[in-house]
Amino acid sequence: MKHYGIDLQSRYDRLKGQEDTLLNQRGELIKDIEQLIKESEEWSEALDICLTAGKAIQDRLVFYISSIVTKALKTVFPNPYTFRMDYNVRGGTKSQAIPILERDGEEYDPLSSCGGGVVDVISFALRVSCLLLTRPSPNRVLILDEPFRFVSRDLQPRVREMLEMLSDELKIQFIIVTHEEEIQG
Repeated sequence: MKHYGIDLQSRYDRLKGQEDTLLNQRGELIKDIEQLIKESEEWSEALDICLTAGKAIQDRLVFYISSIVTKALKTVFPNPYTFRMDYNVRGGTKSQAIPILERDGEEYDPLSSCGGGVVDVISFALRVSCLLLTRPSPNRVLILDEPFRFVSRDLQPRVREMLEMLSDELKIQFIIVTHEEEIQG
């Protein structure tokens, strides 16, 4: 009988030791979980700050690019479009720029709804915007080959006006290869 009680006491002591070990591990795991929750909240806050800053930068870029493209369109076309970019957010953090033209309250996709001349002017103005946004700032020279090949002949003098205006305002030199005399300087 005594032998049986020793076995029970020994078994009880062993189980009690295992219980104490598990309780200690549980306490450490709770501390780890609390620390991970705190770090997760900090990372979430940091992500929110980055997304807010990114959105502010994106808004400034959109305004800057849109104003240059719209100015170019208004200089060349008698019933001009207004250019803007909308962003399609994918996966919560990635965004895709979508170019949109507006005229008379209607929206147009520049690649499928407008003539080649409009696309030529938009493409040119986007190149100018990219040049101006590049850091470190390169020489302000843009070399292009037939950038306005789809602009109708009657609008080519206005293209020349646009080139002169943008060159003066933005301090950019344009070197353009073209066969169109109305555009040549």
